[in-house]
Amino acid sequence: MLVHHPRRIGAALAAATLVAIGFYAVTGSFRFPPGAPLSRPPTEVAKTGQSGTSDHGRMSFEALLSDAEQGDLRAQVEVGSRYENGRDVVADLQKAREWYSRAAGAGDPTAEARLALLLDEGRGGSPDVKAAFDLYQKAAAQGDALAKRRIGWHYETARGIERDLEKARQWYAEAERAGDLWAQGQLAYFCDEGLGGPKDFEKANQYYTAAASRGNAFAQRRIAWHYETGSGFLKDLALAREWYAKAAAGGDSYAQAQLGILLEEGRGGPKDAKLALEMYRKAADSGNTFAKRKIGSFFENGIGVAQDWAKARDWYLQAAREGDAPAQAQLASILLQGKAGETDQEGGAFWLKRAALQGNRWAALTLGWLYEYGRGVARDPILAAKWRNVGIKGITTKPRLGANVEDISGEKSLQRAGRDLKGALVVSFFQDSPAARAGLMVGDIIVAVDDIRVLDATDVVALARISQAAIKVTFFREAFKTVLVE
Repeated sequence: MLVHHPRRIGAALAAATLVAIGFYAVTGSFRFPPGAPLSRPPTEVAKTGQSGTSDHGRMSFEALLSDAEQGDLRAQVEVGSRYENGRDVVADLQKAREWYSRAAGAGDPTAEARLALLLDEGRGGSPDVKAAFDLYQKAAAQGDALAKRRIGWHYETARGIERDLEKARQWYAEAERAGDLWAQGQLAYFCDEGLGGPKDFEKANQYYTAAASRGNAFAQRRIAWHYETGSGFLKDLALAREWYAKAAAGGDSYAQAQLGILLEEGRGGPKDAKLALEMYRKAADSGNTFAKRKIGSFFENGIGVAQDWAKARDWYLQAAREGDAPAQAQLASILLQGKAGETDQEGGAFWLKRAALQGNRWAALTLGWLYEYGRGVARDPILAAKWRNVGIKGITTKPRLGANVEDISGEKSLQRAGRDLKGALVVSFFQDSPAARAGLMVGDIIVAVDDIRVLDATDVVALARISQAAIKVTFFREAFKTVLVE
């Protein structure tokens, strides 16, 4: 018999979710415990810098445009740059493309590289990764540093080509020799981590130091991390603070968050809760999820500010929406206890489930208690026992169904099934998927797992992952059907 769960108020707080059954991947989250290294450098932000000659850079836009229309290649590049960056003219990326294209057609490497960047990122028109890569190669052959760096980035990230870290390292080295600051920091990281070649801390340190001296915030942060952890350098938390401060001043949100931790905990110098909060706020302004959670904890506990449960809830909610499990658990606690206003047991259960799926055992145990007593969820002794077991033993990360699902209800369900069904739409399968072997197909709507009605994709993920045996899946495809997934 299907068990019907009440509609949960907390579900309205969540963003639309695409989750993989058996592997609950959360994007955008950042949990940065003290001393933990980053897995990779930050996403590249292309900086076009100055273009043309110094004379062109000082010219009025009207005079510059006149020269460009008469065929002056450097003037054409500068016009493109001004349209791209909105300097002395209203920004217009389509016109930037047009002017770069005119100069690139005559073989100007700077124009080729910048046009490639706009094509690569889909700015000013549709993206065209292949055309962008071809232009990067042409510009790189003439020595353009930006083009060399971008080729390295394409090989590193498998953008339009097969991933090849050895080639990425080679191209970053080419760009570094051509004076590219971002590539210098990236090459240091590759040497540091042994990516695309042997580990070489001596070279890494050389590149980090050179890049840091030129203001590369990523390199400054990596030096700070080495001092903090004693990896490669003698451990020196005071120097770690200094280098994190330099990187933080350069806008590196990871460095801002880590400096906040050192200030909060009094490592490498005196405690300073107010300055720590300032660092967390700066990092949060740049989208750092961990910093948002930390601000929530400051308001929850009255650290450096007056205790404010409503603000704590709001900051935890921001981090929770971005997939931070501790924030999800803390938010659930506030909702369940009504510390910021009225209690919201359904909302608490909603966020507990998401935290539990990421391995938060307190969340799983508390969720078990909710199912035991029917608080915020329909009373279900079986699910109560399953969630308590997860809280004690931990949750499996092994894919159980091997499918990607997304929430479905309302109009979307009516279009696909001719009726309003709540559940999860199957959108794709993993390789050698157990669910596919059992007969599920893309487009099926899962409405129950182990005879328990599901309301969304997260319910499917949760029930599949806490199941200890073969999984009974009920779905709709022209009619309701049931399969056993093993």
